[in-house]
Amino acid sequence: MKYRIYKYPVKVTATQTIEVPAESELLDMQFQNGELQMWVKIPTQPSLENPWRISLAIVGTGHEVPQDAIRHITTVQSQGYVWHIFATGVE
Repeated sequence: MKYRIYKYPVKVTATQTIEVPAESELLDMQFQNGELQMWVKIPTQPSLENPWRISLAIVGTGHEVPQDAIRHITTVQSQGYVWHIFATGVE
């Protein structure tokens, strides 16, 4: 199967869900030009049926990590803040 890499904008908010095509792989998240972005490897010919929903929690240093945090994705810094990003579910 062939893949392409796409970029999705992410809000710096406590929780959110982002929809991506099935069989995708989250590669990284970083700030680019002051905005948080998520890079995802998706199939070149993605199925539009049954997309995956990636649920995220973004937690500042010193704040409580949600109990439903499955996996730490990355830690990013912006304007003096440090944000820890966790996956809380994939449907």
